[in-house]
Amino acid sequence: MHADYVLHALLAISALHLAHLRPRARHSYWTMGVQLYQTALGKAKLAMEHISEENCTELYLFSTLTCFFSLAKNGDVAARSGQGEDVDEEETDLLSWVFLFRGTKALLMQPCETTLKSGALGPMFERGEDRARMLQAYSAADAASVTDELRETVRSHVPDAVECEVYGDAVQHLQRSFHAVYSRPLKSIETTDVFVWLFRVSDEYIDRLKAREPPALAIFICFSVLVQQLRGIWWAQGWGEWIARRLRYRLRDQESSLADKLMEQLMKFG
Repeated sequence: MHADYVLHALLAISALHLAHLRPRARHSYWTMGVQLYQTALGKAKLAMEHISEENCTELYLFSTLTCFFSLAKNGDVAARSGQGEDVDEEETDLLSWVFLFRGTKALLMQPCETTLKSGALGPMFERGEDRARMLQAYSAADAASVTDELRETVRSHVPDAVECEVYGDAVQHLQRSFHAVYSRPLKSIETTDVFVWLFRVSDEYIDRLKAREPPALAIFICFSVLVQQLRGIWWAQGWGEWIARRLRYRLRDQESSLADKLMEQLMKFG
């Protein structure tokens, strides 16, 4: 309560949730949510200029809530797009939330890491790390063969050795997530199982995704399939299919072929 920008961010997400639940009053709740978030953002930016052990917990919470707020906005746009509304003007940046999500890693460095993991959020981090370790433990029957086949697919579309290594590593991490998600019942899947991939991939891959490099977009389209599996979460409904369609518009035939081939293999190995 002493960091009111966290409270405002939480209420902003609540407003978008109500907009989702009560479509007749959508505009009112949506407007309220955006206003609450803008209020929170202004105060959080000031706090971010002086990150310390004293304020890193609330800043981590705000950063995480910002990611979910962005996802909720995308989810709303996706839903209205599916209903035939023209939402082109709202698609300013389809992937902005990815880089916000990735940015929370900066707060998981010393000295803040110790404070975060030993403080009020400790149980949350412990639970997340347990799920991440479980994901790492999952492996396909013949992991080496799977990795080789996926990397060969990347190599056939990305001839440059350095680029191939960057994308091959991203695909290898994605395969682990596919196997973890598709090897258990849908009702037992948690958000960590899906979004841990964004923490595992390299900075080099993220840089290429920011630059909208076609192979990076092709791999991200495959990731969107995992988001589709979070069917019990309101902000994820319809989002995966929608962003995959939007990103495909930006691909040439070669990269679209890469997305299709990787998807086929990932589903098979999952």
